[in-house]
Amino acid sequence: MSEILIFAGTTEGRKLLEAILPEIDEWKLSISVCVATDYGKYLLPADTAKFKVLSGRLDEGEMIRLMTAYQYDYVIDATHPYAIAASENIRSACVQAGCNYIRLLRDSGTGEQGDTNTSFEKSEEKRWLFFKSHEAVISYLNQTTGNVLLTIGSKELEKYTSVLNYQPRLFARVLPTVEALQKCIDLGFPGRHVLCMQGPFSAEFNTALINQVKAKYLVTKDSGRIGGFWEKYKAALSTGTILLVVGRKMDEEGSCLEEVLDFLKSKYGIRRMAEAIN
Repeated sequence: MSEILIFAGTTEGRKLLEAILPEIDEWKLSISVCVATDYGKYLLPADTAKFKVLSGRLDEGEMIRLMTAYQYDYVIDATHPYAIAASENIRSACVQAGCNYIRLLRDSGTGEQGDTNTSFEKSEEKRWLFFKSHEAVISYLNQTTGNVLLTIGSKELEKYTSVLNYQPRLFARVLPTVEALQKCIDLGFPGRHVLCMQGPFSAEFNTALINQVKAKYLVTKDSGRIGGFWEKYKAALSTGTILLVVGRKMDEEGSCLEEVLDFLKSKYGIRRMAEAIN
């Protein structure tokens, strides 16, 4: 029996799991899935009898103990592109536990990695401002006026309380979890400025939301096609809203979903994976 551990919590992790599940019995695979939160567990495929779920954040030491106990053949890191600390811990734990590490990366949405140009109208092809960090976005916003729609989740939200007059200016779109809502409340966001909802969101929905909150700026991560970047871009373009993009770590190496599936197919002979993701 081959043991595989997947650190999930993203669309890619879910799709990878969905592609593997139909074949795990025939190819004698035992799958364990780690998710940081109960909400991440909720997003996994419903057929949980076919895989083990470990819910809760693990530090590096806990990861090492887990990997050492089970000696996984492969550990697949399908965490979010911006979960840098988590990926570093997973990679380090794999080295210390002697497990093979695979990084499943999401495609970039902007194709602008490393481009620090912030001239919004420099080109018809580039209709956003690109920043290397949240701090750089905040510095920019502190030189502006007008409402801001934040679509960055709740993890980095505290930093944006440094925006001048943040309470009347900022609208936070976060996941519909108790933790995310409580964080917004604790940070002093007014109730009507907290938008709890689960994507994916269409360009039309984003447009309606921008118009509803009268946003002059829309802040997003470079979340790629799967993360809804282009739906935000189209909405910003149609409304004249300025799109502010926080870039990713630029030197990370890994494989896309299709490449990881191809590798597993060649390793375990899983023939129908391609059908599972169509």
